[in-house]
Amino acid sequence: MNSDWDPDRRRQLRNLTASAFASTGAERTGASREDHYRASPPPSYGLTSRSRSASRPGSRKSIPLVLAATGIYGVMAYRTELRKHEIGIRVALGASRADVMRLVLLQGMRLTAIGLALGLALSFGLTRVIAGLLYGVGANDPMTIFAVLILLAATSLLASYLPAQRAMRVNPVTAIREL
Repeated sequence: MNSDWDPDRRRQLRNLTASAFASTGAERTGASREDHYRASPPPSYGLTSRSRSASRPGSRKSIPLVLAATGIYGVMAYRTELRKHEIGIRVALGASRADVMRLVLLQGMRLTAIGLALGLALSFGLTRVIAGLLYGVGANDPMTIFAVLILLAATSLLASYLPAQRAMRVNPVTAIREL
């Protein structure tokens, strides 16, 4: 016999509920059992409410943005690091460091612009899906979109600049020998 449908168990649970209801004093005030349960908030079990956790600056809502910025930094830094030998050869052949830096940054920004344009087009195309996942912000909130675009573009610029700076410190003769 299934214990979930055991009549004795159901009777014990009903009595326990009635005694808990009576201990709150709700019967003395004339409130019904249903009014008592409607008025009491649901148990939180140690978890914070969604509105409280979403209003904190360091909450979970920034995790996807940090992951995206980290991914962009990793890809752009790796791409620039692979070009270390090319940068060394360009410097050895007489290119100024400013010209090489401009070349690396412009190529990195071109890729970033393409990626941001595709991401923006996809986000506008999936507005209805995204709206169901957002809390407290509209799917087409211009300030949020602008802030995310600026953050990701700055991350990409930094990810191109730092490895290019390291690659230009390499001795050009060493870069040619390592080929």
